[in-house]
Amino acid sequence: MTMPGWKNKLYFGDNLDILREHVASESVDLIYLDPPFNSQRSYNLIYKRVTGLPVPEQEEAFCDAWEMDAEKEDMARRMPIVLRDYGVDEELVLFWKAWIDALRHTQPRLLAYLVYMSYRLFEMRRVLKPTGSLYLHCDPHVSHYIKVIMDGVFGHQHFKNEIIWRYHRWTAKSRDFQRMHEIILRYSRGDKHTFNQQYEDYQETTLKYHKWEKDEQGRQYYVKRGKSITPYRVYMENQGVKLSDVWELPQVGPIAKERLGYPTQKPIILLRRIINASSNPGDIVLDCFCGSGGTLVAAQELGRQ
Repeated sequence: MTMPGWKNKLYFGDNLDILREHVASESVDLIYLDPPFNSQRSYNLIYKRVTGLPVPEQEEAFCDAWEMDAEKEDMARRMPIVLRDYGVDEELVLFWKAWIDALRHTQPRLLAYLVYMSYRLFEMRRVLKPTGSLYLHCDPHVSHYIKVIMDGVFGHQHFKNEIIWRYHRWTAKSRDFQRMHEIILRYSRGDKHTFNQQYEDYQETTLKYHKWEKDEQGRQYYVKRGKSITPYRVYMENQGVKLSDVWELPQVGPIAKERLGYPTQKPIILLRRIINASSNPGDIVLDCFCGSGGTLVAAQELGRQ
């Protein structure tokens, strides 16, 4: 059960406790989360500098440095029991157990992070409506590990997209290819989920290259021809080109008006696109790792709760 008036509120605390104590099962339409990426960075000093409020809980909430402490060890040990409680297939439980045992000896910090995320993802699945969706923002360091976990939580059949957010920035001195993208994993709770097709403008080269004609209803098209194909009409979508899974959107620049000083702040234009695609006006949007609060701003602008 939820406490009265839990919507349109900002909660401060451990999101696992908040989910369990305040958010009812199957009550949320869309979840977006931009969790820490296991970067071994501490954000609590930034928060204290901005707010001037050194609250004890901030130490954990804003510290992205993971260790297999006693709590994480207990969570890892109990993971097979938790998986069974959430109805995960026994074969997958055995796989996770072997995986946990292997990571405990090879990458304990990564295991601490994955255990932390697993418990929370199961709760997020619980609170999503059957028509709901979840977008998880991550980077290439952990995306492949997180995807394995999410396949177990939501079911492989409910994986919808690996969205590539590509951006431009000043290049750094490096012996590797420059990293210019992040990954957003999109999953649905069930087979029938809310999705509103998104569009982007046609490129000028596309508009100029083809010979556009109009049919009897006034719809624009060009004729596709080739040596081995029968000519057919390709119609122009009135809204534009259907959006692909590669999104070229700018980062929040260092002097941008929306810049708040939070190190991993995401642009409002990115959050608007996600909210428009997988929710409708009046729907409930949940951000479990609130960061700079951009999700809340975009949700309110678009008439969501």
